[in-house]
Amino acid sequence: MNWVVEKRNGILLSAINWRLDARKPASNVFISHAHFDHFGNHPSVLCSEGTVRLMNWYSSNKEMQSKSPS
Repeated sequence: MNWVVEKRNGILLSAINWRLDARKPASNVFISHAHFDHFGNHPSVLCSEGTVRLMNWYSSNKEMQSKSPS
């Protein structure tokens, strides 16, 4: 397999169609660390259990913030 690595919306591993730390929605994403700028609307995500907990916390708090009066 010929590995081509591109820096475009994170790091793209085109041979296996996975992106590392994509900032915009992508089909298959590996989130290497829990920065909120990597939490896009990705259909398929691979990450640690701790990152999942942070993503869930962030999502629930984001919804609460959008519903609170200004």
